[in-house]
Amino acid sequence: MKKGFWVGIVGLLGVCLLVVVVGATGQMKSVSVKETALRMAPMPFGRIIMTLRYGDRVTVEKEDHGWLQVREQRKGSQGWVHLSALTGKRIVLQAGEGDVEAVATGEELALAGKGFNRQVESSFKERNRQLDYAAVDRMETVVISSSLSQEFIRTGGLHEWGGAANAR
Repeated sequence: MKKGFWVGIVGLLGVCLLVVVVGATGQMKSVSVKETALRMAPMPFGRIIMTLRYGDRVTVEKEDHGWLQVREQRKGSQGWVHLSALTGKRIVLQAGEGDVEAVATGEELALAGKGFNRQVESSFKERNRQLDYAAVDRMETVVISSSLSQEFIRTGGLHEWGGAANAR
């Protein structure tokens, strides 16, 4: 094959990649879960800037391994949100409607991502009645603040995903 042909193919692929990357930026998205954290860093334990609620609108600025850097519309705050908490559809809330109650919580989405939900848990408990889940049930009620999580990460010398030091 001629060199020009391969240069053309590589160039075409480069343009396609650029369109995909640039196409994601500037897009408007809506929060599709009851609430989610807008974080300083694209990681589950990144410091929380603010809480976004169902229907809040954000503008996508860039993407990093399933995390989107966004600017929220009310205050203009910028941070990172996991892609699973957003939808491209515009969500319009109307007074008196039960939209928020019908939405999956962040916890339910996390369980679903693992192939787990309340029905699966109930079925498993039914098949394994000899197992005692009291300690697990107690642990599930524990809430650890973002500041305590950050202190744990800092004190333990832990690092962000990808190997970068947790300097943010």
